Amino acid sequence: MDLRQIRHFEALYRLGSFRLAAEEQGLTHSALTRSIQKLEEDLGVRLFDRTTRAVHPTAGAERLMPRARALLQDARELTREAGLLKGGEAGRVSLGAAPLPTEALVPPALERLVKAGDWHAEISVVTDHQDALMRRLMDRELDMVLLGGVSFQPIAHQDALTIQFLSSEPAVILARPDHPLVLADAPSEDYLDHLWAAPRLFADDYARFPDFFRQAMEERGIPQLRLENLSACIRLALDAQVLTGAPLSVARRIGETERVHMAAFPFPVTCSYAVLRVKERSLSPAAERLREAIVAAARALAAD
Repeated sequence: MDLRQIRHFEALYRLGSFRLAAEEQGLTHSALTRSIQKLEEDLGVRLFDRTTRAVHPTAGAERLMPRARALLQDARELTREAGLLKGGEAGRVSLGAAPLPTEALVPPALERLVKAGDWHAEISVVTDHQDALMRRLMDRELDMVLLGGVSFQPIAHQDALTIQFLSSEPAVILARPDHPLVLADAPSEDYLDHLWAAPRLFADDYARFPDFFRQAMEERGIPQLRLENLSACIRLALDAQVLTGAPLSVARRIGETERVHMAAFPFPVTCSYAVLRVKERSLSPAAERLREAIVAAARALAAD
């Protein structure tokens, strides 16, 4: 028994005529007859009562037809799903992302996929710190990892990874327009004397800051407020007299809907990004499309 025989069974049941069913299925009358006879032999059930003028389904056919149609529908869905997977339009993608790229690159990448109009895959985005993300990547819980920050930590298992470094962008200080420092037009060096909020990054994530600035941060306990993600830090900076830092692209996006002041750090601060995946594990078409969207989003940041 195969799907072709099930299709022939359904067509003959629906049309009630060997001639019409054979024409619909692109068969000769005799070929359709042999197919139905073979199906009856395989099932051990007579499916049709035949006369010289008509074909009538038996009680067995009536009983089996709902299952036959469900089987054909499942086959169509299987074919459709396989086609979507092949085209990168369906499936399931698990992305791990550090706090900064979660805000800077994930939203514009997803926006690109949605605007394409043919994206039906399920995407799971896990935000965590580098060590936790790398463990999950090596355990194959994640398809790929998007890292980023003001400095890259040593990456474990580099020999087993494909690492694609992306475009970088500057970081800026965010504050309310009515913050005392903004109203006083104070230099950014004075910002060290106020409350700061930052996501929970690595302890040495500020290793690339100049010594004087890093030491001043340590002396004052900056950031005094450690939050789980950058969005919470930005929200706090918008609602209270608290400072935070953010990638320039994120700051500009916030500025489209909120009143926010952007100030430069007293020295260059750059957010760098990279996509990592396990070498021996190929990406699904859907995961590859997401990776391409992330790369395109990073290039757009650099162009701006």
